[in-house]
Amino acid sequence: DLAHNNLDLAHNNLDLAHNNLDLAHNNLDLAHNNLDLAHNNLDLAHNNLDLAHNNLDLAHNNLDLAHNNLDLAHNNLAFIFRCCCLMKNLASEFCPLYNY
Repeated sequence: DLAHNNLDLAHNNLDLAHNNLDLAHNNLDLAHNNLDLAHNNLDLAHNNLDLAHNNLDLAHNNLDLAHNNLDLAHNNLAFIFRCCCLMKNLASEFCPLYNY
């Protein structure tokens, strides 16, 4: 009976050892999954940083374009002003009554 009990205990110990090995494998798999998720999160964070950088570059470009548009509008106004002055000078030169 004692030998039988010892054999049963040995079997139980072997089963427990197997269970521990399975749990260790599961823990290793979970650790791998966590590492993969951490890598994915890092990649996503990098992508978000790149997108933020691109958005900043685009905003800068938009600001430059707005500045260029303002310069063009200024040039157009200056041109119109010069045209008006030229017309006024021509009118006063060729039509003396224009001044009255």
